[in-house]
Amino acid sequence: MTDVSKTGIALDDVYGLRFWPALPAALVTTADVDGNSSIALVSIVTFQAYANIGPDPSPSDKLISIAIGDYVSPDNRRSKRTYKNAVDTGEFVVNFASMSHLSSAHATLQPVADKFAASGFTPEPSQEVRAPSIAECPLNFECELVKVDDTGAMTEILWGKVVAARIADHLQDLDGPELLAALDPIYNYSFGPRDGTYHRIGPQVKLGETDE
Repeated sequence: MTDVSKTGIALDDVYGLRFWPALPAALVTTADVDGNSSIALVSIVTFQAYANIGPDPSPSDKLISIAIGDYVSPDNRRSKRTYKNAVDTGEFVVNFASMSHLSSAHATLQPVADKFAASGFTPEPSQEVRAPSIAECPLNFECELVKVDDTGAMTEILWGKVVAARIADHLQDLDGPELLAALDPIYNYSFGPRDGTYHRIGPQVKLGETDE
């Protein structure tokens, strides 16, 4: 294999995830104590373990983490609706949209009072939490807040236990690459998504196959 020439990256340039690959974008829905709902487009959302491994998965196998960051101050970060609603109510929903919903997903970045109205998304009742799900999103993971970790790097991690999950009927019998292709999830960089540039999954590649 050919060696690749490399250049060192200044640590100041690593800040902001400039060189990190694109990540799947989730739409996190919350509601405040009065029932007013909100939507946030969040990139750093991760399942912390494979929940279906073993005959008796532990509760920790069903944890989703959400990174809420702000480059201004901790007070500014904690005043954001998604953070405040999740902490105040102990609930949130992670919704995954498809590329066909890209314009609506991007519209949630607008600083407006009613994110559902601004985006055109439809709120629908969740099964186990008061926060609404997004009707148009083919995957919804309802979560109860377990804890909040302050990383000390202008980011806090919200840990949620999945208490209910739903998938669109046309996806439920699919698996693996077929499911991913049909879901057609939105990818973006967690740093600087406001310019409207997003990415999608490319064609499946299998080792050992070559083009004719």
